[in-house]
Amino acid sequence: MDDLATALTTLGSPLPWLDDYKYSGGAVDANMLLPLGVSEHASLGSRVKDRMGVGFFEEYNPNLLRFNSTSIARAGQSATSFLQGAGVQSPFVVMVPVEEDWGMRFYDSCDAWDLQTNAAVDEVVNTYVATEEFQSALKQFNSLLKLPSGIKASLSQFTSSFEACAYDLILSDDDSKFCSLMSEEIVQVNQYITDLKKFYQYGPAFETSRNFTAHLFKDLVESIEMGEGGGFKGTLRFAHAETVIPILSAIGVFDADMLGEGGGLSPEKRDEERVFKSQKFFPFAANVVIEVYECDGDKRLKFLVNENEISSVRGCGGEVYCRFGDFKASVKDLLELADEFSLLEICKVV
Repeated sequence: MDDLATALTTLGSPLPWLDDYKYSGGAVDANMLLPLGVSEHASLGSRVKDRMGVGFFEEYNPNLLRFNSTSIARAGQSATSFLQGAGVQSPFVVMVPVEEDWGMRFYDSCDAWDLQTNAAVDEVVNTYVATEEFQSALKQFNSLLKLPSGIKASLSQFTSSFEACAYDLILSDDDSKFCSLMSEEIVQVNQYITDLKKFYQYGPAFETSRNFTAHLFKDLVESIEMGEGGGFKGTLRFAHAETVIPILSAIGVFDADMLGEGGGLSPEKRDEERVFKSQKFFPFAANVVIEVYECDGDKRLKFLVNENEISSVRGCGGEVYCRFGDFKASVKDLLELADEFSLLEICKVV
């Protein structure tokens, strides 16, 4: 953020705060949660405990209730913070090594997917940057910077200033610096660029991203079937937004966004009606909960995203309480895929 302020000053911006800017939010370790993140996860754990009822967490047995996290320290810290809030005594959290983690961090080990999605992201962002919509927002940004005539900020400086505003608010509760460079239009354009990137990299734009949820859904189905008779309670996983996005894509939450002429979010114009909005679905402590109910001998699933019920799950006919058999049928191809293919094989660059 200090370097960004220096770069904008070098462009010719006369704003006094830029010339004197020094990040003041305190030391941050990117591998760990901020104190705000710790309290958010603890609060979430407390709310989930209240929702699940007495005994679900208190009567903890690691053979009946499993806790997994990725190998990234802050994911493990998310788990411990959540479980402290849920009142779990001495939880056993398994941190899955990255080379074995095809369920939560597949994107670390798939070169072919990486090349495909990176190329797509570059293409759609470059297309959007050429639109009048983006250029209008950039013009506003240059004006707020008070840049000399003929001087323009770069795309990177435009998007980085948006991110810096967010960090100023999160870390310092300060809206007087980078946030002073934001207008409603600039914010909306930056949000759309974020959505385009995530939609084409981790979202439903490519079948590969959905395929990578195969092992997660196989484990989910097996867990539900193991829970018959009140035994196995389930698995809680602590990962990243890049894990949540493919899960929601795989169950059809963003199907409506695939109906456009280009088969995905349009890079030609901001889609105001889009379902896929990062700020709604992937905030800090984003979460997906799948609850299992017994209804007159019939298993039903309820899906909650960030603690809100959803009824847009593929195969569930718009019902909040989805028949387990209907859901299982909707992911049949993924369950078969988990048994039939090697992720290493499809990830080879040829």
